[in-house]
Order: sequence, then structure tokens, then C-alpha cells
Amino acid sequence: MDYSKIYRDVTHFGIWAHDGADGNGKRDALAILSAAIEQTEDRDFRHDRDVLEALDYLTDLAGRLPAATAYKAALAIQHPAERRQALSAAYERLARHLGDERPHG
Repeated sequence: MDYSKIYRDVTHFGIWAHDGADGNGKRDALAILSAAIEQTEDRDFRHDRDVLEALDYLTDLAGRLPAATAYKAALAIQHPAERRQALSAAYERLARHLGDERPHG
């Protein structure tokens, strides 16, 4: 899924909307990953379409991202507390790499 598509070619706002589309799409994809961290103890996200598409989008946007691979691997950790910790660490690395310094949550 192209998370920035909904922000491109907005007729009412012109060029600035198109130029900011990748940033807004990145923000939306990171929000999905952050929400998955918050819900990881109650829900299995290993095969969640939204989470996997968000990771794919960020990888397409920024190239090969070891933190995205680490996030995907962390989804498979059995123990909920360990999974949450690994997801949080991978998310923080991913967000930092993408220039988003805000912590998840």
C-alpha cells in the first residue's frame, strides 16, 4: 500500500500537499507500527496485512532497513513482554533512521 498516495495530487492544496505526501505517508505507516506495539500482548500481528504493508511501504520509501527486518522478526517472539521490548527497540531504530524522533505511543 502506498501510504502517501492519499496526500498526493490534492487539488485544493497544490504543490505543498504533493511535496509532503511522503512525510505524511511515513507518519501514517509508523503510527500503524506503533499501534501494533501497544496491542502486541493481545493480538498476533505476524501476518497482519496493515503491519506488513506499513513495513513494506517504509522499506520502499527508504531502501533496505535492517530495523524493519528486526521489527518483522520481533513479531514472532513468543513471550509477550519480550516481543513488546524487541518491537519497541526496532521501532525506535526505524523511526530514527527515517528522521522521526518521536517515541511510539
